[in-house]
Amino acid sequence: MRAAVFTAVDQPLTVEDVELIPPGPRDVVVQVAASGVCHSDLSIARGYVPFPPPTILGHEGTGTVLEVGPEVSRVAVGDHVIASFVPACGTCWFCLRDQSNLCESSLGFGATPRVRRKDGTQAPCMTGLGTFAEAMTVDEASVVKVQTDLPPEQLALIRALGLRSYLAVPLAVRGQTLGVLTFIAAESGRRYGPADLRLAEDLAGRAAVAIDNARLYHELRETDRRKDEFLAMLAHELRNPLAPIRNALHIMKLPAADPETLGRMRAMAERQVKHMARLLDDLLDVSRISRGQIEL
Repeated sequence: MRAAVFTAVDQPLTVEDVELIPPGPRDVVVQVAASGVCHSDLSIARGYVPFPPPTILGHEGTGTVLEVGPEVSRVAVGDHVIASFVPACGTCWFCLRDQSNLCESSLGFGATPRVRRKDGTQAPCMTGLGTFAEAMTVDEASVVKVQTDLPPEQLALIRALGLRSYLAVPLAVRGQTLGVLTFIAAESGRRYGPADLRLAEDLAGRAAVAIDNARLYHELRETDRRKDEFLAMLAHELRNPLAPIRNALHIMKLPAADPETLGRMRAMAERQVKHMARLLDDLLDVSRISRGQIEL
């Protein structure tokens, strides 16, 4: 397989064909689907963080389990996993007290050789992972099984957060869910508890009310705008019949108006009055529909 190997300070990483060392009883072989690039990798490559070459860098990634050792119990072949650069054995003093960020096994994995180069030399991997490779062999404590439809690129971003604890509470109001308020603890290693959950629910409730009020205000303004447009259109439609009626009344007042002309003017005025009556009836129907007095 190919891997990007750190061979010297201030030198480009070299892409080499390397061979995975056979996994141990608690090891997992993962086909890497995506890897994050962290400034810590750059710090090692530039010598800011002392790390002996050769080493495969990369400590943020995700992939699929290809092989497991006989004592592995957390994952199985075919599982999707996220790599964790801070392992959690689950059995040491710290892990048993919800302080897995201080796991006692975290210091030993980085020194274990994981690949064999073409010249026969062996190389470890950064933080026991080495995601800058097509595959990696890691202790089962360094991977977390996930069940998700997210693509590998997004899973790698989640891993890059260094997620340690997570809270998600709904933004719910008036029987509707508007969204989700999310809290994430990463670098501190702090784990959220019941008190944090109560605080998050209170904040989410207040935020939901504020969002709902803003939405209702926007809907009210939109309703007012549409009402103004409707009234302007209605005024125009009611005004249209008035002009012929006014002209007919003016002609009917003329002394020289003959009976035929007077008859045409009366007929035209009656038509326009009937048109206005229909408009007013339609307006009343709209009002009844809006009040629920008429069902369509």
